[in-house]
Amino acid sequence: MVDAPNWERFAQGVAAGIARGCVDDAVILAWSERGFVQYMQEAGSITVQVSDPDVAPLSEQQRHTLASDGWDPPGSDFGPLWTREVRWRPDPVLFDEFAQMITVVLRDVIALPSPAQLRVEAFNVIGGERFELPFTGVEYDKAVLDAQLRLADLRLHESAAAFLIGRQGLDAQTVAVVARAAGRRPTRTDAGEYFVDRVLYVDGDDPHLLVWSHVGPSGRTGSRLVPPHPPVDGPFIRAEQGSAVYVRDLLQRNKSFAAALRANPALHERVRALLGTGRADVVRAACVGVDSTGAVTVTAMKLAPHEIDVPTLRLAA
Repeated sequence: MVDAPNWERFAQGVAAGIARGCVDDAVILAWSERGFVQYMQEAGSITVQVSDPDVAPLSEQQRHTLASDGWDPPGSDFGPLWTREVRWRPDPVLFDEFAQMITVVLRDVIALPSPAQLRVEAFNVIGGERFELPFTGVEYDKAVLDAQLRLADLRLHESAAAFLIGRQGLDAQTVAVVARAAGRRPTRTDAGEYFVDRVLYVDGDDPHLLVWSHVGPSGRTGSRLVPPHPPVDGPFIRAEQGSAVYVRDLLQRNKSFAAALRANPALHERVRALLGTGRADVVRAACVGVDSTGAVTVTAMKLAPHEIDVPTLRLAA
């Protein structure tokens, strides 16, 4: 059962849980055997669903309210579930808005009088690890501190990027800063940082796209599941930050990068023309590390031409 005395504390716990959550975390909040809200954390989004089964259907008024609030009705893909996809970003405002959305459904649409009526299952889909949402005072305080440390790392990355651009004299424009949810759960000595990639358009005599993969004080890089390139039959592969297949996938499929290009048509055209040259060296990458003393290191990554494959690279749409 949810150990939260009221809906306000419940929303705070959900927000803190998202802030310190990990990729592939799943949470089920059930008020009956077939009645539940569930959400799953992906690298750059959170998928949320409300059950509407034939054996315990929602009322027409409840369905109307969900539809008015932007929920997609059940379809053939997910079964009897209303669905919303929320674009994830490392932002306390987003964490609070997400928690309020869940709270509104349970309190106002389903009309549960108290969060104590909910049964919670929280686990990682890939690793199988089970965890608790931070509803109690002590756990909530720990979760808030973990989130603050993660957000402090992001500010450190921003400072490192500004320092490097100035020191190297780059005529560079940030196209997008792509943040990914954490890949591991916090421990007593490690908050489990968010992973960040920065896409720069470098102008001048040697124009190119530069992807900086930021590495925090822990020294750990992130990874993502991507289609192998050159293409082969089989499952997706896990690519490390800064590798050729990782960079290629980011430029081709990342929604934040695509949105940034759509918002700046002139820059979009310049990037498209740059890739149209087909030269492998128009896409470059480096890992930018910042240690606990604030020292910045830059490690250039070697992108194999046949893996980055600029001639066939198509920008995210």
